[in-house]
Amino acid sequence: MEKKNVCVRAREITRDIGPLVQVIRAQDAKLADQLRRAAQSVVLNIAEGRGNKGGNAKLRLVGPRRKCGPRSESQATGGTSNPRW
Repeated sequence: MEKKNVCVRAREITRDIGPLVQVIRAQDAKLADQLRRAAQSVVLNIAEGRGNKGGNAKLRLVGPRRKCGPRSESQATGGTSNPRW
């Protein structure tokens, strides 16, 4: 398997599950929406974690939280924040 950036791979998976979400939506719209939101959340969480550069890990967990900002998260979704599915 080709080695890829985890954020890139998460975006690819989010796009790839689109057809599956459409099939699920026909049977259970709430489940399809939950799957879509969960996939997007993974991408956004990775972007947020990547935005925490430097410092020690404990400070990031208990100290003032550094936010990535909407631009970083928007870029991270790579168009997955408003997929057609």
